Amino acid sequence: MHFSTFMHLFDAKETKMLSELIRNPRSSDNKIASRAKLPVATVNRKRKELEQKGILTYFAHVNNWKDGTQVFSARQMYMIKLRYGITRKQFLDAFYQPGELTPLFLKHVVSSDLGEMNGQLVFIITVESRIDTDILEIFNAEIAPMLDRHFGKGSIQESISLPLTQSLTMLHNYNKFNLDSGKIRDNWPNDKVFVQ
Repeated sequence: MHFSTFMHLFDAKETKMLSELIRNPRSSDNKIASRAKLPVATVNRKRKELEQKGILTYFAHVNNWKDGTQVFSARQMYMIKLRYGITRKQFLDAFYQPGELTPLFLKHVVSSDLGEMNGQLVFIITVESRIDTDILEIFNAEIAPMLDRHFGKGSIQESISLPLTQSLTMLHNYNKFNLDSGKIRDNWPNDKVFVQ
């Protein structure tokens, strides 16, 4: 996959096509072309170009939280402030080592991001499990030791844990009010679909 280093502004055809894909990522090129009033060849070509540039990606979201399968009923966001001197490159090199993303990490970490606070790297993760006390164990038995293993004892300068009680919006466009049968409802207004 190729990632562009230049800003990509969508043209009108791409915006129409992407709006349809956001509404229903499982739509065929033929269906997108019909709904967006574009030639199928244009949809196919533009979709492939955006995929190759790393601008357009697809995934399936399995909702295991309270309003889904209910396998997990507790969710917490951790903001982990790392000690001075740990760089973004060091962190990414360690994080993406083979075997670092353990089954336990993959099972319980919903999302992870890097940020910064006052010149220090911050690892932000959302962890979910059956009950709140499990999350504390996951943090202390899996996540903190992983960081110490790569960056030395005391790699965590400070951590803040925030219990999350309800999911509202995901990826700009998806919320519990506009989804029906795995896609955005057909009657959801076009001006409420964010492309760019």
